[in-house]
Amino acid sequence: MTTTTTKVEDWVALTGEEAKLLRSSTKGNGTYVGFHAVVDKDRQGYSYIRITEDIRHHDYSYAGSRVVAEIPVGYRMTTYEDAIEDRAYCFHGISTPAYHPEWVTAIRNVREGDELQIHWIRGNNHEKLREIEWARDELQLLIKRGKTVSTYLLDVYVGPNNTARMTRREA
Repeated sequence: MTTTTTKVEDWVALTGEEAKLLRSSTKGNGTYVGFHAVVDKDRQGYSYIRITEDIRHHDYSYAGSRVVAEIPVGYRMTTYEDAIEDRAYCFHGISTPAYHPEWVTAIRNVREGDELQIHWIRGNNHEKLREIEWARDELQLLIKRGKTVSTYLLDVYVGPNNTARMTRREA
């Protein structure tokens, strides 16, 4: 598999097969959807959505997982707390996406030719979070069809300012 290099705010159009794979991620158990991005100080990097599925033995015990698809998508990063000094790593995952209503709603009607971006929002904090040294990050999926852009809030991280965050900075 290859990784496509994009610039911040690029839009990447889905192929028919990619749209079908995204829609199929909402069916059944044993599927995992991961969102990945690397952003450097020149605002270039790469971003993709990875779909994996569990591999089971005949007795249904877990035997590992396999990558079903890595779908390149555009990305953007908004940071409210600090500049990206060198690199930022962004990651979030949805286990069993069939039971994640935000993902099901967002991906239900994607079609060939739709353009996707994932939008990472770092440090969308308020004063109380800053007082206890916690952080708030967000992950949004943007779907562009023609001139219309639909935005779906997929998840929010609120917790300690550590490596468990959705967006991590590396200087």
